[in-house]
Amino acid sequence: MRLDDARLCLDCEEIHADQECPSCGSEAFAFLTRWVKPAAPADNDTPSEQHANAPPARSAPNAEHLEVWRRIVEGTPPSNRGKAVTRGLLGLAAMGLAGWAFQRVGRSARKAADSAKD
Repeated sequence: MRLDDARLCLDCEEIHADQECPSCGSEAFAFLTRWVKPAAPADNDTPSEQHANAPPARSAPNAEHLEVWRRIVEGTPPSNRGKAVTRGLLGLAAMGLAGWAFQRVGRSARKAADSAKD
């Protein structure tokens, strides 16, 4: 695999050359050349060999891709939907704990009433 083709999966950290990660199927990746620069071509390479070793042409990222990368780097959530889901899950957990507590209180009250009868 050539360095120019190597991609790092941002979900499972697998290195691959496909559009999707072969391990987890994610399409979130970064090219390794972002961090590792390829070595300069050897002086004895002919121009045709240099052209053959040239990285594939990539289209310029559009505004949507740049916005996603900006959010990843800054650590900002992609939307308020995540906050709503988190709040909903916390609400469900709180309701579950309250129900559990009321069940225990009810059991304790019944046990106390049963022991008072005896």
